[in-house]
Amino acid sequence: MKFVNRLAVLTLATVAASQAYAADDAKCPQTMKVGDTFEVSLETNASTGFQWQIHEKTDNVTVVSNRIQSSPSDSNMPLVGVPSQQLWVFKADAAGHAKIQLVYVRSWEADQVAKQWVCQNTITG
Repeated sequence: MKFVNRLAVLTLATVAASQAYAADDAKCPQTMKVGDTFEVSLETNASTGFQWQIHEKTDNVTVVSNRIQSSPSDSNMPLVGVPSQQLWVFKADAAGHAKIQLVYVRSWEADQVAKQWVCQNTITG
């Protein structure tokens, strides 16, 4: 239990330092400048078949990276059935209205969205 509490504290500290946003957090940058980047950290569990996918994204935002960060274990091996974090990094490329919508779906049930994360903001020059 101590490990879980420490992990939660470390995760919160990391999120606060990097200005990342979680799926259940309504925050997203309201305004950005061209060239700015921001990170979104979303809980995922590949063993369930679910993953986060882009459903909608305006052309003035690009995906810099999308990776899975497993929860650390004592053996340094990923644990089956344990949630991990899917980390997305986006970059503002051009001025205007921006929208990103991510959905949590199974590839064979793409029309059945379990969760979603939406960010709308304004990019300035």
